[in-house]
Amino acid sequence: MENACYYTFSTISQTLAGAFGFLVAVVLYQIQMVTGRLENLRTRFGHMEHLADNKDFTQAENDSDWSTMGILMEANSPLPMPPNAFEPEDLLNHEEQRHHYEPKWRALLEGGYYDRFIQHARQLASIKKGLERSLKGTGATIGLSLALLMFTPLIAGHGWLAWVCLVLDVFFASLCLWSYFPLVNSVTK
Repeated sequence: MENACYYTFSTISQTLAGAFGFLVAVVLYQIQMVTGRLENLRTRFGHMEHLADNKDFTQAENDSDWSTMGILMEANSPLPMPPNAFEPEDLLNHEEQRHHYEPKWRALLEGGYYDRFIQHARQLASIKKGLERSLKGTGATIGLSLALLMFTPLIAGHGWLAWVCLVLDVFFASLCLWSYFPLVNSVTK
């Protein structure tokens, strides 16, 4: 029973470390790609005079906090931001807002640049959240496996305790691997 415990605990920790290492490599590559797309879309917006004095926007821009930038752009837009589609005729009916319409913003909305910016910002936030969750789960499971590995001589002497520890470790490793699916889903969007 002692050998089975040694092999199981060490194999689980090594397998999770390897799987997570590969996943992190793929995720970091995707984060680079999405960040590059966001930076490219951000340059299309150019200088936004109406946000130049907004300290929150300036801070978000300096920190590359894309989600906050998108929220502030929407909240402070000179144009009413459409929920799904841009209908120029509807916007032009608002006489009191007509003087706020900038050709640059109209082109950004019509071209779908703002919608893509928000889509990529949400994807990036989802990837980061999934990566953090997976990191915590993987770290905890590897830590559990290594702790059980250290106590294997004590555990193996009690047959029922060894089985309980083996089943729990395999269960938590399965949960950990299952937690990778939302992250993979975010990356493949």
